[in-house]
Amino acid sequence: MKIAVFPGSFDPITLGHQNIVERALPLFDKIIVAIGQNALKNYHFSMEQRISFIQLTFDNNPKMNKEMSDTIETIFIPSIPELSAINSTIIRDILINGGEVNKFVPAILKNKLIK
Repeated sequence: MKIAVFPGSFDPITLGHQNIVERALPLFDKIIVAIGQNALKNYHFSMEQRISFIQLTFDNNPKMNKEMSDTIETIFIPSIPELSAINSTIIRDILINGGEVNKFVPAILKNKLIK
């Protein structure tokens, strides 16, 4: 069985994150989206909110799960060039300053990224 782990803070998940997972799906039997917790980082969304956003984004995909594996091969799959400039830090800054982020996050999260 081929299992992929995609680690990140996902604070919040972006279209770039979604793009990477969707392009990797044909390559793996399972993809684990592993949400990291860094004590030195100030998160905008709670762990529960980030889990919920990821679950909503991939709710209709049977290959997403919450397990971990000790035998992991590391590969790098960047998002497509059109999405490469989008990251969670920029999304948080836009949110904090009252801006509109719906065009940068998965459609299922429209109007859910309110703290």
